[in-house]
Amino acid sequence: MANGITFTLDGKTVTAAQDETIWDVARREGTKIPHLCHVDMPGYRPDGNCRACMVDVEGERVLAASCIRKPTAGMVVKTDTERARKSREMVFELLASNMRPAAKGPDQQSLFWQWASSMGIAQGRFESRFAVDDMRPEFDVTNPAIAVNLDACITCGACVRACREVQVNDVIGMAQRGNHSVPVFDMHDPMGLSTCVTCGECVQACPTGALYEKSLMDETGRTRVVQEFDKVIDSVCPFCGVGCQTKVAVKDNRIVQIDGRDGPANESRLCVKGRFGYDYAMSPERLTKPLIRRDDAPKAGEIDLRGVDPLTIFREATWEEALERAAGGLKRIRDEHGGKGLAGFGSAKGSNEEAYLFQKFVRQGFGTNNVDHCTRLCHASSVAALMEGVGSGAVSAPFMDALKADCVIIIGARPATNHPVAATYFKQAAKRGTKLIVMDPRGQEMMRHAAYSLRFKPGSDVAMLNALLHVIIDEKLYDEQYIQANVSGFRALEAKVKDFSPEAMAEVCGIEADVLRQVARTYAKAERSMIFWGMGVSQHTHGTDNSRCLIALALITGHVGRAGTGFIRCAVRTTCRGLPMPGSSRCISPTTSRWRTLISAPVREFLGPDARSEAWADRCRDRGCHSRRRDPRHVHHGGEPGDVGSRPEPCPCGPRQTGTSGGAGHLPDGDGMACRCGFAGIGPCRKTRHLHQHQPAGADRPACTRPARRGAARSRPDRRARQPHGTGLELRPCLGSLHRDGTGDAFAEAHLLGTHRTRGIRRLSSRRT
Repeated sequence: MANGITFTLDGKTVTAAQDETIWDVARREGTKIPHLCHVDMPGYRPDGNCRACMVDVEGERVLAASCIRKPTAGMVVKTDTERARKSREMVFELLASNMRPAAKGPDQQSLFWQWASSMGIAQGRFESRFAVDDMRPEFDVTNPAIAVNLDACITCGACVRACREVQVNDVIGMAQRGNHSVPVFDMHDPMGLSTCVTCGECVQACPTGALYEKSLMDETGRTRVVQEFDKVIDSVCPFCGVGCQTKVAVKDNRIVQIDGRDGPANESRLCVKGRFGYDYAMSPERLTKPLIRRDDAPKAGEIDLRGVDPLTIFREATWEEALERAAGGLKRIRDEHGGKGLAGFGSAKGSNEEAYLFQKFVRQGFGTNNVDHCTRLCHASSVAALMEGVGSGAVSAPFMDALKADCVIIIGARPATNHPVAATYFKQAAKRGTKLIVMDPRGQEMMRHAAYSLRFKPGSDVAMLNALLHVIIDEKLYDEQYIQANVSGFRALEAKVKDFSPEAMAEVCGIEADVLRQVARTYAKAERSMIFWGMGVSQHTHGTDNSRCLIALALITGHVGRAGTGFIRCAVRTTCRGLPMPGSSRCISPTTSRWRTLISAPVREFLGPDARSEAWADRCRDRGCHSRRRDPRHVHHGGEPGDVGSRPEPCPCGPRQTGTSGGAGHLPDGDGMACRCGFAGIGPCRKTRHLHQHQPAGADRPACTRPARRGAARSRPDRRARQPHGTGLELRPCLGSLHRDGTGDAFAEAHLLGTHRTRGIRRLSSRRT
């Protein structure tokens, strides 16, 4: 271990990192040391107030709390001495005397009683303070999901750190003094009447069960009744797009508890939806058997079925009957009206594998490309701008990088409501000194943590953002070296925003000119700045223009490609970004090389070893293509056979080429120019990744004649510069780029300069400098 600290732990020579404590090293080495106030989860600082983790350090008069004591070179630490062991046992005995017996407490299996049992402590030698009959129980069951039992509280402070430092909700605090100290909510309000958001972080951190899930307790919320689980399943939260990993506990085929798992996106944190929003899975209104409409209940669009017994309109059926009825109806429509008479709409609530199977069902079963998904509504405008500006619809950084940024802009998003776990990182960053800039016409909870809160007039997003661009360019706050190396179209942008001064835009957007200038300077001058935007930006009449402005802000300042920089669009569901790739959109084929890395082993086993090639071959035969090559890069875009407007004709050069459409696989000749057969289009060069629409000869719109610049692709700026090389970011599409529908569709290919390398773009999210 580089720059490690070598010391002795229980007679064994070990090495600790600079930021590790004795307790951390002991855990890594397999030595168990009791702990209560120390929460062994990411994001929690050690506190050292319970003294349950005491160890003996040779040469020192007193014992040391291992959770806060860092080792020094040559230190000799012993965890199993008589003095250390007796000290820890005394702590547990004293704490046990301040609690009710385990059988009468809220959780007999809490961390406290597990450690006490391992030491042979049941109640201890000391008389319990609850031996007096007039002790009134301190219960609070006003919260719908969490029961509060202060009789079990040992004032370790874990719940306070969970609320104030990890989730940054600032609801729980300690009140009173000495032996009367207790955690309180707001101004000593009942939990259910306080500003608590019921994220449950305090429940997960509490070592005694003083804060506990009602789902595991009796009807009064005082004692745990679910003692064991049938199974605990690792899963992923099904709600927003953060992608929190979870542990789901099941008893009698019912979900009884969900805890956070240490995943890269949540680090064991959850929000109220992820931790307590699982009752829908056991809802009595959930259908458990197939239903078929009764013959005496004809369809009527004006009928409101909410609260109506479904058996008054439907009858129960077997799976065989229901599947036969559904398949027969779909087949009849296909036979009578053709594939165009049917369509399929996918959802981001499913997995990527399910999306792949669904689109295959629609394309091959229905015989149509009428398949789409919800992400086209959520972020089509953002994807269009990203494809235009950077050549990829993916984000360039994880939201956890907000902790590494000096400035963060949030616009068109309400993370405290829609992405609460992501919001915890923004709030933590603000507490550490990051300048948080929140732009929202309505105002929101995140503005409490913001350095600048811009409540601009609705619909004036572009005017406000152009004013920021004007200030950055006018005051020369842009990164000239980064622009020269990686960006084109800067002069056109400079001319465009010349008339959008803050003074001119102040009346339009409702923000004072001085504030606009301060915000622009804060973002541009920061060493590392990030931009987060949500559907308030993309689901807008000018959503693409909004996204273009934000991308331009990042590109001209060089805030891309380094840790703590970049731009992120907040997804609605976990699979929003991955759903289009398996082909769930009319405009994207499932057999591109990207999808080959996404298809999972179970799906591959189900479809067969040559599933991708078979799917390619079937689709090609359906489209009249006679190529014999089984190459997953060979793709077809949307449209029916003979519909040249949406599906280009096959390349005249024949099966020797690997693709026929949409700039998604047609290889040029050795010069990187047009195909030798004279086909009017330019395919992707293997080296430069120069992408362009592959259009048939005689198309209504002329093909772009700009050649692929093979030599320019290898040019790099000075390695000593802080900007990443080879990203080739583009501010605008080539004027010769041919969009399939002429309107700049979200998934139409953008023209990328020869300096662009898409692999570099995809690496931005993991690139660190």
